[in-house]
Amino acid sequence: MGLLTKGNPLSWNDIVLIREKIHMAALVELLQIFELNKDRQGDSFMWGDELDLIIQINIFKSLVLNISERRQSRTFISIPIFRDTATPSPFCDVTFENKSNIIDDHIHLDSSMAGLGCCCIQVIFQAESLKENLKLHDELLPLTRIM
Repeated sequence: MGLLTKGNPLSWNDIVLIREKIHMAALVELLQIFELNKDRQGDSFMWGDELDLIIQINIFKSLVLNISERRQSRTFISIPIFRDTATPSPFCDVTFENKSNIIDDHIHLDSSMAGLGCCCIQVIFQAESLKENLKLHDELLPLTRIM
C-alpha cells in the first residue's frame, strides 16, 4: 500500500464490484509485511502525528465522496449538547433551523469531514520491536474509553 500519488481513488460503486479481491489482497499484504518485520528490533521510538495528518488530508477527499455515494445522500450528524447554566433550553441550532430533521438540544453537522473530526485523536507510534509495540498497545488501550 502506501500514499496514493498517481492515479485516482476508486468510487464506491467501483469498490463494491471488487471488494472481496481488495480484501484478500490487503490481507495477503498485511501478512507478508508482518512476516518480513516480526523479528525486527532496534528502531527508535517515534510518533508520526504530523505525517499522519498529511496522509489523512488525501484520504478524507475520497472518503467523503465514497460515504455520500454509498448512502446516496449527504451526511447529516446530530450530536447531543453539553448543557451548562448558560445553555438555553431547548437549545436550537439556528444554522439548520429550516431543515426538517433538526433535533432540539443537539448540534448538527452536514459534512463527513466535520463528523470525522469530532472527539477523536489518532497518533502513530513506532516502537523498538513488535514486543514493545504490543506492550505499548496494551498499555494505551484503556485510555481510549476516557479520551
